[in-house]
This record gives sequence, C-alpha cells and structure tokens, in this order.
Amino acid sequence: MRKLSRTGLLTALLAVVFATLAAGANAQTTQNQPEMPLYGVRVLGDDVHMSSGDVFGHGWWKSNSTIIDEMIEDGAPPNLAETPPEARGIVSVQLEVDTGSGWITDFASLDVQTVVKGGGRGRRATARHTCRGSENHRWRSQVGVTVYVPDNTSIKVIGRDMISTPARTLPCAP
Repeated sequence: MRKLSRTGLLTALLAVVFATLAAGANAQTTQNQPEMPLYGVRVLGDDVHMSSGDVFGHGWWKSNSTIIDEMIEDGAPPNLAETPPEARGIVSVQLEVDTGSGWITDFASLDVQTVVKGGGRGRRATARHTCRGSENHRWRSQVGVTVYVPDNTSIKVIGRDMISTPARTLPCAP
C-alpha cells in the first residue's frame, strides 16, 4: 500500500470534519422545528475495473422517482421526496483489497468530491490504485454520500447513504 500524501491526508481529515460538523448542524437544525421532509437519496458505485493497468472505482448519487419507489418497496417511509435542484452531495469512494487474511483499505485511493446528482463525467468521485504486479486479488470499493442543501448561514443535511460494491478478482497486486 502507498503512504497517504499530505494532500490526501488533509482531504480525508476535512471529509471527516465536514461530515461531523454536518451531522451536528443537522441535529441542531431539527430540534424544536417542524419535521423536515424525507428525501430519497441513493449512492451508487460501479464495479471496480482495470484501466491502463490500474484499478478504478467510481461513486455518485441519485434522487428520482424510480429510486424513491425502490426505497419505499424496500421499507422506507412512503412520504419520500426528490432532493431540491440546489442539493449537492459529498461523495467519497475508496478501494479495498482482499489480501487473503481480510479486507485492507487503500487509504491512498480515497477521493472526495462535491457533486450534483446524476453520475457521469464531473458528477462522481473516482478512486484509483496503481498496481504493483499482476497477481490476482479481489477488489471492491466503499462509496458514501452526504447530501446537503446550502442555506444562507449554514448547510442542511438532507440525506446519507453508503454501499460496498461487489468484489471482483482483478490482475492487480496491492
């Protein structure tokens, strides 16, 4: 595994600090106020894959009527709403490798991006690992999102989600 650079470490720390502050801000804004609408937010990630000799994983988020219908079918409350157009998601994605004795997180692969919903170029985060050999290993990604709406003086967190993508065996040594 690569060492985490100062920039990478700072990015990871800022993501944790922001998520913690957002959680606290969300808790404070919901106390003694009318109940906020519930928003249907789903984080998505593609199967990890090889490109130019490296392993990649992408993450993004969506909120639409199809996603909401699926969430309600899975047991979510029936009053979910789509996120407003000004909503942004802080998407994080990082790779994990199964070394044979368990899953190891590749901290250097972490990418955190603030994006609008939808996916595709400019609307996703991308984790990347440079292979150090061609031995087969199982790889997957962890993808998370915190969706918020900017306010005049603060942010309002309106949704969160997290997934692990399915593991794939790829010819890439950690």
